[in-house]
Amino acid sequence: MTTLLVRAEAAEAEREAEIHRLRHVELARLVAELEEANAQLADANARLEQANQEKEELLVQLARRARELDRMAREDALTGVANRRQMSERLVAEYVRALRFERPLAAVMVDADGFTQVNDRFSHAVGDEVLRRLARILVESCHAVDVVGRWGGEEFLVLLVEARYEAAARVCEKIRRAVEGYAWDPIAPGLSVTVSLGFATLTSQTASAEALVGAADAELYRAKRAGRNRVSGAGEAAP
Repeated sequence: MTTLLVRAEAAEAEREAEIHRLRHVELARLVAELEEANAQLADANARLEQANQEKEELLVQLARRARELDRMAREDALTGVANRRQMSERLVAEYVRALRFERPLAAVMVDADGFTQVNDRFSHAVGDEVLRRLARILVESCHAVDVVGRWGGEEFLVLLVEARYEAAARVCEKIRRAVEGYAWDPIAPGLSVTVSLGFATLTSQTASAEALVGAADAELYRAKRAGRNRVSGAGEAAP
């Protein structure tokens, strides 16, 4: 009986040891699986974080591209001032504002005299640089609230906000003198540039925004016919 009891106890001890070993093995397997799952989760989190970072970078690039496209849609590529589309929108907006609040407004058409000869004599590259310099002179000669844009070819449109006839005439003469006195020679020896300007101020007879520009354009051609490098204006001058 003693032997049987000893054997039974030994067998029970072996069984418990085997159970303990199996539990240890199972626990080790579960720990390994848990570590593998944690590693996979960490890898997934890293990929998700990378994806989020790439998403943020893409959103930044898209926003930058959207701003660039918006700028390109509004800006003349050569001169950096407003393009015709943007000027047309601003023209209507300023016209409506001036009518609503009964404020003065002037439109100025600026044209480079004999610009075709500049291209033919000095090259189109020089002509492009002349247009860039003209745009800069226009911007620097106007107030911050005024709007400068390229209307087409060598023509520029300037909207003088809050400008009555006398103020518009002064700005136009300032522009004319600035262009005439500009140091063009460093761009190309022998180069000289002048501009003719026509302006019109908003009056009770101005039927539309287009009519305002049309009046300024008519004054521009009057300045051209009178000999170029001069200013011609229409509107209600102060007594």
